[in-house]
Amino acid sequence: MRRARTSALLVPVLCAALFLLSAPARAQFTNTVDCIADDTALQTLLGSNTYQGGSLDIKGTCLGDVTIAITTSMTGDAMEGGAVNGQIQVYGSGFICTNMVLNGTTGLNEAAVWVHEDAAAILQNCSITHADADGIYVERQSSLFVFGGSIVNTGCGTGAAPNNNGIEASDGATVTLGESNSSDTGSTPNSSNAVTISGSCGDNLHVSGGSNLHAFDANIVNSSHNEVYVSDNSTARFLGGSIVGQKETAAWAMQAVRGSSLHLEQINEPPGTLNVANGGIFVSRNSTLEMNNTSLSQENASGAVIEASYDSSVVLAGCNDISAASGGTAIGIDHSSSLAQLFGSSCSGTALAGDAITGAGLVQEQSSMDIGVGLVASSPSIIWTGNISAEQNSSFRLSGGVHITGAVLLEQGSNGFFNLANGGANNVDSGVSCPFTTMPASHVSAPQKVTPNVTVAASLASAASPQCLPF
Repeated sequence: MRRARTSALLVPVLCAALFLLSAPARAQFTNTVDCIADDTALQTLLGSNTYQGGSLDIKGTCLGDVTIAITTSMTGDAMEGGAVNGQIQVYGSGFICTNMVLNGTTGLNEAAVWVHEDAAAILQNCSITHADADGIYVERQSSLFVFGGSIVNTGCGTGAAPNNNGIEASDGATVTLGESNSSDTGSTPNSSNAVTISGSCGDNLHVSGGSNLHAFDANIVNSSHNEVYVSDNSTARFLGGSIVGQKETAAWAMQAVRGSSLHLEQINEPPGTLNVANGGIFVSRNSTLEMNNTSLSQENASGAVIEASYDSSVVLAGCNDISAASGGTAIGIDHSSSLAQLFGSSCSGTALAGDAITGAGLVQEQSSMDIGVGLVASSPSIIWTGNISAEQNSSFRLSGGVHITGAVLLEQGSNGFFNLANGGANNVDSGVSCPFTTMPASHVSAPQKVTPNVTVAASLASAASPQCLPF
């Protein structure tokens, strides 16, 4: 996607943000805040009318909520460490946190960090180990940059929902996790700045209201709901790292809904890590999923690894490995949605290879599946191990470079279109057929361009199941 090029250019933007936010603070003063001696010292300082911003060395654990309305930098003391037990509210200003632990106040159902009104916050090796509500809530055109550290065990306060996520971004916010070493698609994440978000009682990452998330080498693990939820014209791009859902009570591992997009690149999971109630990834209501060099496996056979619904699309861009549990569905496409392959010149900077799919395929309710982009290094561009069914006035197209080990069934007015325009063959080991009970209604075009060739009826009147009708 073109979006990938733009988002990777955030690297110099982040460097500039660090400079712009930190330089003014250093120019004013550095103050040691000793919360070992007085645990309300930070709250007293920031609440003073005379506070003019600056760099603060935090010693010990400071208690109480604080508001930052002028650029402030906090660093945990090298010897004593530094922590804040209370909400840090960043209001229309800049905040830099370095080497600290930040936790919301227990019992108040508030985020540990709240960034809003065009504010900017940078967390460098700062961790959140508890928050009754969101770990971090960033909204209203504000920006959050997180380099290293972890956000764990958030959103479990009584009555905290729906603001009970690891990180929540809304109303045009921008969130960047980690950083990349390059400025283009195929870049390498900087693993030294990897961020871990885990154990949220809501979503680990919740992005809504026209917000944007860029994650580099992030590890998103084991929430009670969705690992990643993107909604209402928002975007999320992941480059490197892992997204692992293992709670059977969770909804989906990832969702993109209501005009949103999800881009996964170099996401490699161990086998059997998507073990959630409904399935792996759900895209719905005019949303898009694009995958490149990503491995997804589903341990629970009750849900598809990927499902696209209601005018949504899935694009496979090469080097993907999608595997369903035994007897499960790998990819389901329904309600006027689509699956297609669209390859570039490489897979995240490595040699281009085809997509590997294991499990059933289902395309139904006026949807389409268009696979096969020719040969890649003399191998098929897609190898699908399993059966594929097209139902309820749907469209199924093979364009060369396809190997399906099972059968393809065209039913209920669905049609098959076969060509070799992209090179290679269309091999369907158990054949293409059009089963029906009463009236034949499924057609095929160019039946000789599938191996074995499709059996076609001589006429509508003479058709016998599972023969297909010719166009």
